[in-house]
Amino acid sequence: MRKISTLLLLAVLLVSGISLSAAGSKTITDQLNKKIEVSTDNEMIRINITLSEKFDSQALIQQVESIRQTDRREYVISVLKDFTSLSQEGIIAQLNDFQRSNTVEKVTTYWIANVINCYATSSAIEELSKRSDIASIDYDEYRVLLDPRENENGHFEPGNTDNREITWNVIKINATAVWALGFNGEGIIVSVIDTGVNYNHVDLNDHVWEDPDYPNHGYDFVNNDNDPMDDHGHGTHCSGTVAGDGTAGSQTGVAPEATIMCCKVLDAGGGGNESGVWDAIEFSVENGANVMSLSLGWQHSWGPNRSVWRQAFDNAMAAGVVASVAAGNEGDQQGSYPIPDNVRTPGDLPPPWLHPDQTLIGGTSGIICIGATNSSDNLASFSGRGPLDWSTISPFNDYPYGPEMGLIRPDVCAPGENIKSLAHYSNTGYESGWSGTSMATPANAGMIALMLQKNNTLTPAEISQISEETAHVLTPGKNNNTGSGRIDALAAIEATSLPGPSYYSHIINDASGNNNGELDPGESILLTLSMGNFSDEPADDITVDLSTDSEYITITDGTEYFGNFGLEDIIEMVDAFAFDVANNIPGGESIKFILTAHNTDESWESSFTVIANGVTLMVTNFSIVDAGGNNNGSLDPGETADILIETSNMGQIDAANTTATLSTNSAEITINSSSFDFETLGAGETATATFNITVDAGAAVGTSVELLYEVISGYYNLEASFFPKIGLIVEDFETGDFSQYEWEFAGNADWTVVSSGAYEGVYTAKSGAIGHNAYTEMKLTIEVAGPDSIAFYRKVSSEATYDFLEFYIDNSKVDEWSGAVAWGRAAYAVTEGEHTFRWKYDKDANTIGGSDCAWVDYIELPAMMDETMSVNAGGNDEACEGVDYETNAYAQNYNTLIWETSGTGIFDNNAALEAIYTPSADDYEAGMVTLSLTVYGDGGTSLTDEMELSFISLPVAAGNISGDDWVCMGGANIYTIDEIEFAETYNWNLAPHLAGEISGDNTEITINWSDTYIGVVTLKVQGLNDCGEGEFSEGLEIEVDDCTGIDDVDNASAIEISPNPNNGSFTLNFGDHGISSTVKIMDLTGKIVFETANDGQNHVLVNAENLENGIYFVIIENNISQKIEKLIIQK
Repeated sequence: MRKISTLLLLAVLLVSGISLSAAGSKTITDQLNKKIEVSTDNEMIRINITLSEKFDSQALIQQVESIRQTDRREYVISVLKDFTSLSQEGIIAQLNDFQRSNTVEKVTTYWIANVINCYATSSAIEELSKRSDIASIDYDEYRVLLDPRENENGHFEPGNTDNREITWNVIKINATAVWALGFNGEGIIVSVIDTGVNYNHVDLNDHVWEDPDYPNHGYDFVNNDNDPMDDHGHGTHCSGTVAGDGTAGSQTGVAPEATIMCCKVLDAGGGGNESGVWDAIEFSVENGANVMSLSLGWQHSWGPNRSVWRQAFDNAMAAGVVASVAAGNEGDQQGSYPIPDNVRTPGDLPPPWLHPDQTLIGGTSGIICIGATNSSDNLASFSGRGPLDWSTISPFNDYPYGPEMGLIRPDVCAPGENIKSLAHYSNTGYESGWSGTSMATPANAGMIALMLQKNNTLTPAEISQISEETAHVLTPGKNNNTGSGRIDALAAIEATSLPGPSYYSHIINDASGNNNGELDPGESILLTLSMGNFSDEPADDITVDLSTDSEYITITDGTEYFGNFGLEDIIEMVDAFAFDVANNIPGGESIKFILTAHNTDESWESSFTVIANGVTLMVTNFSIVDAGGNNNGSLDPGETADILIETSNMGQIDAANTTATLSTNSAEITINSSSFDFETLGAGETATATFNITVDAGAAVGTSVELLYEVISGYYNLEASFFPKIGLIVEDFETGDFSQYEWEFAGNADWTVVSSGAYEGVYTAKSGAIGHNAYTEMKLTIEVAGPDSIAFYRKVSSEATYDFLEFYIDNSKVDEWSGAVAWGRAAYAVTEGEHTFRWKYDKDANTIGGSDCAWVDYIELPAMMDETMSVNAGGNDEACEGVDYETNAYAQNYNTLIWETSGTGIFDNNAALEAIYTPSADDYEAGMVTLSLTVYGDGGTSLTDEMELSFISLPVAAGNISGDDWVCMGGANIYTIDEIEFAETYNWNLAPHLAGEISGDNTEITINWSDTYIGVVTLKVQGLNDCGEGEFSEGLEIEVDDCTGIDDVDNASAIEISPNPNNGSFTLNFGDHGISSTVKIMDLTGKIVFETANDGQNHVLVNAENLENGIYFVIIENNISQKIEKLIIQK
């Protein structure tokens, strides 16, 4: 049973090594003062007493890192209970006195945070506020937390056991693929802290938590009893997303065999108190929950005790328990809930692991914040958005916002729009159509259950890191809309190692690069790896293999022997592996490395992720400046306009020598300036490329044209297409009615066209007059010709937050407005194909606000499908010799077509729009052909368009390299090659590459020879162009010598080898003066292979015919000097 009674506490000694810290002076919060002002003297007010002493949770987390996960929970609970028992002892004694005088009742203590909850009169509160050991006394106010919009479209669906449906959200995150691997959440306890659970629903009743002290599978913290039955529906719906197993027909759960612990903290109205949730967190941790799911939160304007929330989840994390928490549904109401207060508490807490993009470092906590996406992987409009600010919340005071970045929220997203799950009022039925971050949060909790089934030793930090690093990326980098992306259960499971030798930590050694300890383009990396064994068994004779699927990584040394692992052993191997990084690796690229530890009997797989530095080119804005025309910001027939394309380098390094080009296949567009030089686009920098174009005077209004944009910076490139319309297609209702297009209407009244209050002109559309619980809708269905947008002006005057103007594209709501909203423009992207655009004014059950209506005017429609026949053979193009060419033509509204060539090549199908052309030898010799496309329509009409196809040859074979073939180590030598025909760049190759470093990459290079290498090297070169690589030159063999002692030889002693080359028999000529010396012959390995003496003769005959062909060195030395000459034996 729960501990609500007069408390008699025993003094318990503090565990050694645990620190206490004072948190501030006593205070009665403003909210509590306001409550006292309107309360009678004897009225019992529900309060939270926060003590000044706060346990150092971060120190506790560090302390338990070395404790086995299975023992950690018990240790943390014991330590916290001892601490709070001692800390609260004096206050409890006074509260007991107050209970005897009937000024305090229902005292509840907590150890998950150092807080006491009770009911007290204003006089008792005043007395308590005098204590120095109390930091604050706050009103534990009842708040309705649940958003009524979440189930406004909810509807009942009966179970159907013949259906065997798996709901779309479960499929979207690849949970079904995880089940196929044998992981379904079995054995993992998920505590759903919500409105309770219908534990009798057949999709849950065989896998709810069992405990003899809690016969109904959990606890009701609202009514303080053992029956957490759901009387609202929210908690059952969330539980079904965690673990609904489909017994009644629809499988709604991500982890269908996970165990649900039922914690009721909200009543039938969706409301509750902060202390009730803290109580449930404590209950969950103490009773073995592995994961907590909280689809609830307090708006900052309500004044939640954010410090206590963070302490509670810090301590839960120390115990090894992680929580999945909703971000909240105020993302589309930033006028009322502005950043940095848009995400609710406790979704505003930090995660257990900080993403590298969170460059402003602060503390961690035990929650993963969840945003919501729809079935198209677009962010739900309501999803809460960061950043958050903790700079004023003591004792944490971290993550300041403005001008600093604050705390990025959310961490990840999950499907949260139009979700089907379990009905609380039916043991076999379902509720569909629910939307909110509440629906996304349990999906993530279910995914965590799958991960923990595979490896129950995962820490909250590891769970957080894996969840983020394996998420399906929606926007590069972690951001304040979608976090790190939409969760992917399969990817998360694949990144979760089984218990056994697995990844622990790593160190990047890039000393041969820029030595910053990170991955940068073109670097050769040595990887130091630590592996740990935190399983229940030792592992002997372990070898570890390193691999990756990344196209940007080439592993050059992927195997290392680690030996024997005892229990909890951590083994580090320095520079164990090696790999090369591609020159074009994108900035922020997430590289997943897979580690396979194995011996002759077993294998264990784990992984880790490294974020690379590089260039990331992105288009951030496209605009048209037609100041010389009608200055309306769009293209019109006959206009000359500037195209402005804002381009950003979102990477970590500068993009040098960056150029951009603009091209088109459209006959309606002439590009007057097609190139732009950015020079250097710095990391994090944005610049605008400007091009000039002219629109044909005869171009049809409403036609979309494709503009092709390409940016090149060294090894990096960006390609993008834009589809601006020529002219605007506008519905401005200036006909005075709806006759211009085929408008349709729905609901309780039709929209009307009125002649007052228009945005522009005389007329505007106005919503129909409706009553309560009614709606009025106008809609238009059109066939959109290509990627485009729709824009319009809207105005609203309604009851704020209850009556809405909603805009839908097809059946997806993309925006809504409520209250007093002045005329403003809204614009949204539209894909090609048929779409229905709907404007719906929707009223709730009561109350009228403002004029109780909405207006829409000046709708800019997307380009519609053109019914006229047209043809475009494509722009002039280039093709590589020996490679077939695929046409890039466009034609519409034709019956037949035919391709023709001015050359002698052939088409695979000259009657197909997308044809393959195989050039002939004559085509290549001519260097260019003209390809003509003719289309035929009704009545014998035809149109023809042409394009020129030029051919690019591969670079020819390289000639001979010029330069020294005998050099000294530590020196520098120049080598050249004649220009290679058709080569755009040159690839020089030195083998072995450790012998020296090449500078330059054209027809002339310099080799700076190593100070340590002696021996023969081979230098060769080849030409490269966009079509490929030419043949290498013949290798130039170069002898690298240490040249020791050469400068010490007596210059008067000129020594000559004659002949040279020779067959091993030769004469050494010492000039006019013979020198007493020793004559040695040394091979290229440094071995002396011949030796004789000269007793002072001018000529010495050497017979070394037994030596093989090759290069040798003749060494003549005495006690004074030494001379070395090169000898070539060639028989």
